[in-house]
Amino acid sequence: MPASRLIICLSLLTGLLATTAYGQEMKFSLENDARCAGCKKVIARGKIVLESYRDYLELKSGNAPVLFKSDGGNVVGGLLLGAAIRARKASTGIAAVKGRGSRGCASACAFAFLGGVARVAAAREIGVHQYFSLKGQDDPDSKLFSAEDVSNKQALGGAILEFVMKMGADAGLITMASRTPPDSMYYLSWNELVALRVIYQPTRMQPWTISNSHGGIDAISRSSDQRTSLHVYCDVAGKGVLEYRESWPQTPGESVMFRDRHLLLASAFEFAGVRINKDEIRYRKNELDHRVVLDLPKNFEISINGSLSSLSNIIDGPEDAGFVLKLNQNNMIPAIQLAMKNCRSASAKK
Repeated sequence: MPASRLIICLSLLTGLLATTAYGQEMKFSLENDARCAGCKKVIARGKIVLESYRDYLELKSGNAPVLFKSDGGNVVGGLLLGAAIRARKASTGIAAVKGRGSRGCASACAFAFLGGVARVAAAREIGVHQYFSLKGQDDPDSKLFSAEDVSNKQALGGAILEFVMKMGADAGLITMASRTPPDSMYYLSWNELVALRVIYQPTRMQPWTISNSHGGIDAISRSSDQRTSLHVYCDVAGKGVLEYRESWPQTPGESVMFRDRHLLLASAFEFAGVRINKDEIRYRKNELDHRVVLDLPKNFEISINGSLSSLSNIIDGPEDAGFVLKLNQNNMIPAIQLAMKNCRSASAKK
């Protein structure tokens, strides 16, 4: 379901159930982002209400990242805000805002946070617990709910589950929240943030694995969204090869830009501290992806430096035309050394 339709569906639910939050209603401010020239960021601070998503959409912020500092608020408001953020294809994070209040993004804010196409947070910055009726919390033994209220609560539970899954997070997040009473807050550890896909960086490279290919073994690292990958293998001639692949659909113009960025401007590449000169660089294209193919120097697997964690091109053009891909060092050297064994075997036969 597109994010715009999700907003409409969620807006049909009432604000019957809420989560704990005190203080002023959420305010959105568009500010300069010091991380890059001309960049903007949205600071979202305060209690989420049912109409918070409208205030966000009225802000002419485009897809600028949304950074939260909020203890929560109305749970439907959190879902609506998250859907609005996803509709704009914005990223989310935690605001480094001084002052008293939340240490991050908790309760209903956690749902809004999931709307980010990329999501960045540290351990103990995302908090979850049960959603509830404010009247029910004041008098837990009173008979507050009619049959219609119970039906609405079930509908909301289904909407939360659908939202969490459509945002790309794991349904286990709801289970974890349901285990924490409404008057408490459970803050997720780093491992929980990763395992439940609460944090997500589409371009972040994953740990290296091995696969049978090219008549031997490939060492492979892929991005979280599976659109970018690195492959190290030994070709049929017994020579080490590194391939950088981008597999998302590209227009003819984008294809030319990809080729130019990696071939015409680049005088060399560096991979984990090893320099690969321009005459060892080729470009390939097929229906599935675009590839920069680099012939690796002899004994490459011995020369790589595990502390140098990037693939980059050395350019002769404008400084901002450069390319740097941060590598995942997890299992990198063992996987590459295993893949390159075929090259040593081929050399020995010669």
